[in-house]
Amino acid sequence: MDRATEKTTTPKATPTNPMPQTKSLKNKLKKWLLLILNNPIMKNIKYKNFFLLSWKKLGILIVSFFASIVLHNLISGLMKIEEALFFIIAIVIIPVYFLIAILLTTADYLRKKRSK
Repeated sequence: MDRATEKTTTPKATPTNPMPQTKSLKNKLKKWLLLILNNPIMKNIKYKNFFLLSWKKLGILIVSFFASIVLHNLISGLMKIEEALFFIIAIVIIPVYFLIAILLTTADYLRKKRSK
């Protein structure tokens, strides 16, 4: 049989292997996120209060990002010194928190969807 006529089969999910090996980035990301949330250590952490995103938390993130930029510029302009606290908050801390929150919110959504 030559390569042109060969059928390509994709692995199917089984009870022992609910996430079959595929080359899809979407499936790899799902598998990784589900492994994180099904970890016994993560089940004991009360991350839901801090990391699951809601519209209120997203609004707070956006406002605090812009407030940190404005405060950094005001302090630097008025006091003629270069301060780093609000700059670090705006450039490092808020984006890292946002990325972690997006990952954990997505993983929590997938876990709930999978358990249904």
